[in-house]
Amino acid sequence: MTRHAADAGRELPVVAPMMTGDTLPIDLVTIRATADRALQERVSVPRRAEVRELTSALHGQLALLAEEVRHRREEAGGIARRRWAAVLNRAEMDLARSRAPGQLPVQYMQEIARTCRHLVDLLVQ
Repeated sequence: MTRHAADAGRELPVVAPMMTGDTLPIDLVTIRATADRALQERVSVPRRAEVRELTSALHGQLALLAEEVRHRREEAGGIARRRWAAVLNRAEMDLARSRAPGQLPVQYMQEIARTCRHLVDLLVQ
């Protein structure tokens, strides 16, 4: 970036990195958009590169969501605590495994997209 003479002596604004949904603070809008893109109905199967890209993004986003759910579970009591624990269990299972034997990569991508969407829905309630 070049500085112009008019900028001399003034501090230039810091440009924040683009929100991708997998960094703090949690960007629920971006996460929902990523999940929606992974779950959109298509005429044909998405390209392998797109499936890899979306799966990778969803994994990072799911890890952040799981951490937030873990925090909410600790704050909750009674039925709410059990609900958060069940949701956290699902998220941790998705993060701990790769796709099941015989499962197509696109099916796995859609599975973790549904988990992300569910967590976002619960967090905004």
